[in-house]
Order: sequence, then C-alpha cells, then structure tokens
Amino acid sequence: MTNATVDLRARPELAFGPNPFFEAMNPHVEFDAWGRVLRNYPLEHHDWRQVPLPARTALLKFRSLHFAPVRTMFEPADGLQELIRRSCMMLNPTKVENQVRVNKLLVSETMPQMRIYSSLDGAGGIWQGMTGTMKSFTAKRVLEVCVPNPVVEYGPSQVCGWIKLTQIMYLYVDFPSNGTRGGLLKRILYQVDQLIGTDYSSDNARSVNIDSLLVAVCKVLISHRVLLLVIDENQEANFEDSQWKIQFVLFYLSLMNFGISILLLGNPLAFANLDAYSQVQRRFEVGGRHDYLPAASPKTVWWAKDLTPRMRQFSLVDDCDILPEEHDKIEFGHTSGLPGLVGLLQDASQRNCLRRKGAKAILTREDYEAGSRSPNFTRAKKLALAIQDGDVSEYIDIPALPEDDNAGGKATAKEDQKQETFIPNAHGIAAIKRLLRNYKAEVTRVGNKLTADLEILRQCSPDDLRMLGVTQKMLNEARKIEDQFSRDKGAKSRGQKAEEK
Repeated sequence: MTNATVDLRARPELAFGPNPFFEAMNPHVEFDAWGRVLRNYPLEHHDWRQVPLPARTALLKFRSLHFAPVRTMFEPADGLQELIRRSCMMLNPTKVENQVRVNKLLVSETMPQMRIYSSLDGAGGIWQGMTGTMKSFTAKRVLEVCVPNPVVEYGPSQVCGWIKLTQIMYLYVDFPSNGTRGGLLKRILYQVDQLIGTDYSSDNARSVNIDSLLVAVCKVLISHRVLLLVIDENQEANFEDSQWKIQFVLFYLSLMNFGISILLLGNPLAFANLDAYSQVQRRFEVGGRHDYLPAASPKTVWWAKDLTPRMRQFSLVDDCDILPEEHDKIEFGHTSGLPGLVGLLQDASQRNCLRRKGAKAILTREDYEAGSRSPNFTRAKKLALAIQDGDVSEYIDIPALPEDDNAGGKATAKEDQKQETFIPNAHGIAAIKRLLRNYKAEVTRVGNKLTADLEILRQCSPDDLRMLGVTQKMLNEARKIEDQFSRDKGAKSRGQKAEEK
C-alpha cells in the first residue's frame, strides 16, 4: 500500500486537490469505526487499585472524561462529520474563487450585499431529545474525535492568499434563554473572543442596530473560516415560541450560503414547525434530524448491550455482587432509561460503597438504594420518577410522553364490555371542563402564533421568502386559515358577550 493510498483513505477528499483545512482535521472516520474511536475510558491505564478506599472517591471526578459509545450514536456522529468536512471542501482556501468571494463578503456593508456573493450550498443537522439523553455530551465527543484542535494557526501562504490566518474549526454556543437575536449574536462574538483572545464583543458592545450586528457577526465567522456553528439549548420557549424565530432561520440559512454548517441541539418542541419551510427541511436533511430517546426497557439492545456495561467500566470498587441482568434492571429502575443519569447513579452508589469500612469495596444492591437517595442523585431521581409515572407536566422543557394502550387505567376491549354505563360525578365534570379550556387555549395560542408568523413573512423581502422556500401560493393558503381563525375568534367573543347579558 502506497503512502498516497494511505492518505486518501484518511482524507479521501484530497483526491480532488490540496486543502490545508483537511490537513488540520483528524482522519475520516468510517462508519464501522465509530464505536472504537468514540470510546474513552480514563481509568483503563492507571493503577487506581493502589489508592486507599476512602481516597478513591476523589477519582470520581474523572467520570466526566468517560465516554461509552452506543450504536444509536453512530448515525448522528457520521452526519456531524459530514457537516464539518462538507464545509472544509466548500471553503477550500486554495481555490481562487473562494479567495475572491471572501474578500467581497468582508467589504460588504449590508446583508443584502453579502447575499449577492453567498452562493454555497451549506447544510445543517438537528439533534433533538429531552434532557438527559446525552445530546450535548455526544456532540462534544464527536467534535473532539473529528477535530484535534478547535483553533488552528496558519502562517503566510501565497497559494491561499493570506499573510496569516487564525481559523476556528467549530464554534459551540448556547442559545440565549430570552430568545432574542441580539442575545445569540453577542454570545457568538463572546465565544469567539474566549477562543482566540479577540475583542469583538467590546467592539460591538454598543451596537443597538440588529442589522449592523448581524453583518458584524457574519464577517467574524467568515474571516476566521468557521466550518461549523453548533447551537445548543434550543427550547420551545426560546426558539419555537420566539417572535424572532423566522429571523433566526434566515440567519442560519445565510450562514449555510456562506459555506458554514449548522448543528442545532435541543428539545423536540423547539423544532416542531421547522419543517414548514422547504429550504430549511432540505438543508437540514444533510446532517440528519436525529432523535435521542430514553431506553424503552432494561432489555433495549443499546441499553443492555452497549451503554450500561460500558458505563460500568468506570469502576473504582474491587468487585460487585450483583448479577448483570439484575444490574440492568436496578439501573433502569432508578434512571427510567435516561442514559445521562446512569453515570450519576453509578457514582453515587460507588461513593456509598467506598465510604463503608472494610478491606475491599464490594458494590451491592444496597449501595444502589443508598445512592439513589443521596443528595448527588436527588434531582435526577425526581425526573426519573416523573418519567416512570408518565407525568412530566412539571417540566416545561419535556414533551408529553406517549401513552401505553393499557396505561393510566384504560380498559381493554373485554373489560369495556363488562363496564356499566359511566355517569360522571362533579369531579369528573370539572376535569372535563378543565381539559376543554386547555384545548381552547391551545387552539388560540396556535392561531395567534400563525398570525404573528404571517405578519413577519409579510415583512420579508422576496429574497428572504425564496431562501425559506415560501411561495405566494403558500402565503395565500395561510391567509385563508388566518381569516377563518379570525372569524371563529370573533364568533367566540360575541358568544361570550351574549352569555354575560
């Protein structure tokens, strides 16, 4: 096997010519290799058994480095690798057309001017799931594997047309809780400053014009050749219900047109209506829309075969007297199948075991019971119990759980035949009225949101509408729905007034 063959297997894209951005990345990960490359066991090569039992609790902090690969992670990981390497290819600095395009973008003064030179077909991906499903932890681990250093310094290059370049391979930011455009844009600038020691935040601190700030942020990302922007903590309240949602989407599409990939992480409720825009749907299909879910049972394959046994590799006890199948059930019972809670439970249980006096630390079922009641696991246990009970209404960032056909007191067909005619009592009638009020309130909320979104779309330029994939026919249909909602709302209002009289 020649050196050229080895290089092309590690960086197959170089078959189309040189590209220093690929050289700054780790070799391409083939699909079947994700389990091996993601794996990270910090205790594996250290003689921790020489540490006295009580002192071993200090080593539990290394759990944050422990990563147990699960087969359901491979598709999202492959999609994320595709996003960052796709941008690598599109932004190849050895191409003269890319050098010219960057220079024109950096001297533009408005977004309409920048869009004239934004012709690349960038892409995105969405990872969605409730808290505790390890979205963020997995994304950060995949990025560590794909990109050895998030910041790369380049010296003078005549071929690339620069004297020097500080490149940010990827930028990871959290979506602002207040759901504002200014909040997100300033967080991006702040994170850039944290990575490379610049003063972009200070330079733009007094900017109150969102359009100017938007141009400034785009220029920063372009000038540092950012390949991937990861935006975490997307929730229903700060994204889906934000009055600026369409503007956020337009911002993401603009970045994709500049060649910058986008990965959105968050709650499924945040992305409920994102597919309404055809261009958004198409772009985000490249990296994929991946669901992160709890295990359905202790026998779920990825839970029983992948996650729990590999999480137990981070063990500071000498032995365990729990059989593997029973071990699975215990951990599932206390975590409700949420992978992000497994490490917390195991650490709390090991801590209890290591504090017990004796020559050896033998992990028992009682240690798990004590660990589940410990202060370190109390909040996690509350979430797990809510999932077990099927009532997550206390948590505003968790979607409603699917109901089992025979759960919650529902009768089977045979039982239903045996039941007598049901006559609701006062409590039942009150409950039905409450459900009806909630339903009407939700219909009103959705209608008001449609009206607000339509008003924003009316203000969009033809270029913005084309970028979203919104046609005039779609707008006309939406207006018909809006008109019907207004008529229904007016009729309801008149009915309420008549009742009052």
